[in-house]
Amino acid sequence: MILDVFKYYAQFPKLEGVKEIFANGKSEYPLYTQLEDYIDNMSSHSLIPEIDGYVFGQSYDDVKAQIGKLTGSYLFVDFGSFTSNRDQRNSIQETFELAVTIASKIPDASDLVEIAIITDQLLQLTNKLRAFQINDQAKHSWLKELSNKHNIIPFVAPEFSSIGWTVVLSREGADLLDVKELASNLKNNG
Repeated sequence: MILDVFKYYAQFPKLEGVKEIFANGKSEYPLYTQLEDYIDNMSSHSLIPEIDGYVFGQSYDDVKAQIGKLTGSYLFVDFGSFTSNRDQRNSIQETFELAVTIASKIPDASDLVEIAIITDQLLQLTNKLRAFQINDQAKHSWLKELSNKHNIIPFVAPEFSSIGWTVVLSREGADLLDVKELASNLKNNG
């Protein structure tokens, strides 16, 4: 599930910016090379070419280090917690939290008018991303499970020298993590 989110949002920034996320160049994890190959061979990429970089993660220190290397605008995807609720009939309903931010590094000397202009441009890019998500629901089933209600909040991060907009989303569905199937397999094999 996490890697589906990674691959989906990787198609929006400039391809060069997405490739920079593979900082190590190689890894002991075979999926690393597979993901890198996937990115290299994506049929759709740079869909919002005004976005220069790609940041994906949940560790504050790692995210801060990655953003510190960037210049210009970036797409930052932060996946959050899962909530799981099993009822008396053994039905499992789960929610997955996701925050998608389009932000830009801003010079220290920016005045309030310049910040307003940048903020407006980033809001337009955020809405463009939201439009893609709506149109892509037929191609990516997990997008259909995104809640219709979401928040768009200002992203003001002095520690990143950045401003932008964050769309806070929830993916809601039955047994998103396939726990029932895993439990069934354990029962059958045990």
